[in-house]
Amino acid sequence: MENFIRRYCSASLLFAALALSFAQSAYAVETPLVYARSSLKILPLAPEVKEGETPPPAPEPIIIDVEIRPNGVFEQPGMYFTRTLREDEVYLQPFAPGAYPSIAAANVYTPLDVVVINNEGKVVKLFPSLVLHDLAQPIMLQQDHRAILFMAEGNAKNLALQPGAQVSHPLFAPQPKPLEEAPKAEPQVEDSDAAIAVPAQPGSLEETLYPTPAQ
Repeated sequence: MENFIRRYCSASLLFAALALSFAQSAYAVETPLVYARSSLKILPLAPEVKEGETPPPAPEPIIIDVEIRPNGVFEQPGMYFTRTLREDEVYLQPFAPGAYPSIAAANVYTPLDVVVINNEGKVVKLFPSLVLHDLAQPIMLQQDHRAILFMAEGNAKNLALQPGAQVSHPLFAPQPKPLEEAPKAEPQVEDSDAAIAVPAQPGSLEETLYPTPAQ
């Protein structure tokens, strides 16, 4: 009887442990990943003005919402992406300072616009209509490239994200403008007429010709 009770208790504990492990696994699978959201301010390039033309007003800034994914946007194991991104779907993938960033191949079968931004927040490259699944090897970027944006095909043009445009976000730190040196003061030359007259010495030629008036 005692052995039966022990076996029953052991079996009950084992069943409870398995049930708890299964419940935790199921919860981990069903719980969606939550990423940080933020906003970007885009400062489009001013249009070129030909000589003699009146320059148009400066373009208005464009503010968009982005989802920040520091560990890769489309690189989760077992992920297959076959749908087209919506216009309001923009993903920002930052790179660690000093890293060797790249645009990696992924199981994404629809074309995307991929925008590369440097440390100063300037757009330096644009890869329009890029299909990540078709990449034979990663596209290597430079060390001063701080982040990339993934968005729907054609959306980069709609948002004026062309090379040279500026992006404002705490992730980027524009270089401070160099301080202008103050103009150096030119040495002043005294006017000979304003020079201080030195009294002539007694007995000198000057004293003889131009005697000093008595005080």
